[in-house]
Amino acid sequence: MIQILCLLLTEFVLCWCFITRPVAWTSPPGWYMEGVRPNGSTRMRPVPRGNPDGDGTWLHPDVTPFDPRWIGARIYCTGGSRPAVSADRVWCQR
Repeated sequence: MIQILCLLLTEFVLCWCFITRPVAWTSPPGWYMEGVRPNGSTRMRPVPRGNPDGDGTWLHPDVTPFDPRWIGARIYCTGGSRPAVSADRVWCQR
């Protein structure tokens, strides 16, 4: 009986995830949005750590270590809306 209930619950959750699609995405603390493409795909990267004087401003060389980690996400904009981005959020905007 429990297996049948779990099977039905799993199918319900899968159908619900198929129907509802995200229209906004917020990055976790310590991460930033790299940008957004016209199809709604985006990447989140960790905020660089280290000395703020070594970020390439004020004629200093950029010595910030590159962190190759990233998290991919995608939003689905419909009805003529287009993706928009800020430092920590991506959303659909008309």
